[in-house]
Amino acid sequence: MKHLFKYILLLSLTLSQTLYAQTDEEYIKALMVNKTEIFFLIMNDKNNDKKIRQEKIMAEVNPLFDFKLMARLSLHKNTWKSLTKEQKKNLLETFYFSSKGFLS
Repeated sequence: MKHLFKYILLLSLTLSQTLYAQTDEEYIKALMVNKTEIFFLIMNDKNNDKKIRQEKIMAEVNPLFDFKLMARLSLHKNTWKSLTKEQKKNLLETFYFSSKGFLS
């Protein structure tokens, strides 16, 4: 009886993780489809000039990226650790601002 309970518990945990992963995957897919549609709507809106369209796109896209993580991963971990707080801050700002260049 004890072993049966353990197997049932293990099976339920496995199934719940699978369902959670599917739900998470569906959410991400829906989010990306939505952001893509918004992107094309903004790009095709000729009522706004290029700069305004760029700002609107960045406002939609920025929450999707972890710029701090991207900046850290662009360096060797020992290099990141050796930077001062000020240097890290400057790198993050530079990394963020350079990401805006993709749309220009």
